[in-house]
Amino acid sequence: MPAPMIVIDEDLFNSIDLLKGQVLDLGGGMTRGEFPSGKELGWIVLDEDDRLEPDVVGDAQELPFENNSFDVVYSVLVFHHLTHEQKQRGFKEIRRVLKKEGIFYLIDFGRPRSIQLAVLIDRGHRELPIRADYVGKNIPTSKAEAVEVRL
Repeated sequence: MPAPMIVIDEDLFNSIDLLKGQVLDLGGGMTRGEFPSGKELGWIVLDEDDRLEPDVVGDAQELPFENNSFDVVYSVLVFHHLTHEQKQRGFKEIRRVLKKEGIFYLIDFGRPRSIQLAVLIDRGHRELPIRADYVGKNIPTSKAEAVEVRL
């Protein structure tokens, strides 16, 4: 199994085309892995630790930016340090500063309290030991059959 930072680097390098426009690197004062730092990429770096010399000193719970300021908010390995309440406040702030079509790019680890799965069509074939919590329509099929959905 590859080291965690190698997997994260690979994900970031594969997603670099999404990280365009006005980008906020949330908690990006510290370099992680081989991926360039936010400063190297020309992003605005916010971190609570001024020793890391971010562009802006602050935290995710009270972002010092105008509404709809960023095309992308990018955060790697920050949110697992926060309590549930701090995460909730941070997510509200991120939503506030993101433009309408903005992207929140989050990589972190930790076990979520719950996961829910919604599917439009459930064909009944189980490759994983999970079932959808919400199903639009059950359509029993053979594995060779396909279902075409038109919206």
